[in-house]
Amino acid sequence: MKINTLRIAGLAIILGLFSAKVNAQCTAGFTESTTGLTVQFTNQATGSYNWIGYDYGDGAFDQGVPNPTHVYSQAGIYEACQYIQDTVGFCFD
Repeated sequence: MKINTLRIAGLAIILGLFSAKVNAQCTAGFTESTTGLTVQFTNQATGSYNWIGYDYGDGAFDQGVPNPTHVYSQAGIYEACQYIQDTVGFCFD
């Protein structure tokens, strides 16, 4: 288990609260950069995968975009998670 917390101007995002692989041959992972309430997520997943999605921790979810930008509506603490799936299973970080 790992916890990375980012705090920018009152915005805190908990990144990669946990990592897991379920029968997968891929590894989920991402980095981020922030400007105010805007966060640019950069895909760092490895292996071959056929689906990617992000849960931003504020009720919003994107899929199919490896490097999304998300704007949070207010400062707070959010748990962001990346999900990827290959032909064998899925990974999340």
